[in-house]
Amino acid sequence: MFSNLITLYSFKQQLLTFTYNDILNQYRGTFLGMIWVFIFPLLMLTLFTFVFGFIFQARWGSELSLEHYILMLFCGLILYQCFSDSLTKSSSAIISYSNYIKKIAIPSEIFPISKCITSIFNLFISLIILLIFSIYYNGFFYYTTFLLPFFLIPFFLTIFSFSLIISSISVFLRDLIQIVTFSMSVLFFISPILYPVTSLPIIIQKIIIFNPLTLPIEITRKLLIQGQLPDMFVFCMYFVISLFLLVIGYKFFKSLDSTFPEVI
Repeated sequence: MFSNLITLYSFKQQLLTFTYNDILNQYRGTFLGMIWVFIFPLLMLTLFTFVFGFIFQARWGSELSLEHYILMLFCGLILYQCFSDSLTKSSSAIISYSNYIKKIAIPSEIFPISKCITSIFNLFISLIILLIFSIYYNGFFYYTTFLLPFFLIPFFLTIFSFSLIISSISVFLRDLIQIVTFSMSVLFFISPILYPVTSLPIIIQKIIIFNPLTLPIEITRKLLIQGQLPDMFVFCMYFVISLFLLVIGYKFFKSLDSTFPEVI
């Protein structure tokens, strides 16, 4: 595995190139261009605030402030968007770049990984917007905000692991692309995006912790909005599990990638 990682590192320039092109291609040909990277999360926030904040009069737990609900909602929403985009786009990554895989000697894992990095880039843009709104509403920001990139590392590792597995299987099972798209819609409603985990029955709280979005959403809310550190034991366990998943995902991908040129 380490030799594969060294080989992958030697192609870092190609990885950056594909990622850069992915970022540009998102809005290539549009009038506003890259400005959509900032506009889209704002439109998403406006829509959900209007529907759930004004029409349904939803509030976050015992907190009656609409502003607090908006911050908590947006926090969950952007992490879900990152996870959903990464898996949805990576599910067709190998197929989309079939010409490169057939003709150029390049590690095929570059393609799903580049899709994930593009989604992570969009996530950080949205986090900046979230931070600006938090400062506007609260008048300050917490020092724990600076720790957020570190505490999100397990989330990114989990994204990479799932993306590698899905992108490799979809080469042989094209229906998986549609299954992943539908699964992401289901995941939205079973994740603590529109509601706090504490509002659920105890038995459901114990189950929802295994949702890949629950811990990163809760950790981000604690650090950025509440100014609290997450439970370090839980975080360490989360980190170890995410590393384990990455190893499994990468080994699974490499066990199949030699057959990609014959299938696609």
